[in-house]
Amino acid sequence: MIRGELVRNLIRISTILILALFVSSCGKKDTVLNMIQAPHGQVIGNQQTGYKLILEEPHDTVIWFSDRPERKAGYKDIKDFLKAWDKGKDSFEKDPPNAVLIIGNSDPVVVELILVSWDENRATFEIKIIEGEISDKSGPVTLFVDKLAKAQQELVM
Repeated sequence: MIRGELVRNLIRISTILILALFVSSCGKKDTVLNMIQAPHGQVIGNQQTGYKLILEEPHDTVIWFSDRPERKAGYKDIKDFLKAWDKGKDSFEKDPPNAVLIIGNSDPVVVELILVSWDENRATFEIKIIEGEISDKSGPVTLFVDKLAKAQQELVM
């Protein structure tokens, strides 16, 4: 049973990575994706009232990677990543990023991600569902987030 669940999760993550790289690389060069993880998160709300995603004790680092031909990768401090949210003329605050959300054992959901607040132990986002359906409302969380704007990248990379 655990092996089957592990295989399903690996398939989900592989599908997300392939989809994210394909979508993000359409017509763009050196696209960078960011991955945020938290051991526990929850989604509050519903389609009528809107959703909030709460990440409890997110990992200290955001993993980033670029598509080909550069194939770069690295880490950035989550504090720096979130502090840069509203920096620059094309910031995430002005043009919220798309993200792929995986929570618990649910299928991936594509969302628009709006930062509401964060501190040392918690990040809270308003989310708008673009594609998919949230079935699990709590569990471990993985977010694959669009690239940062150029001004934001200079602050964190």
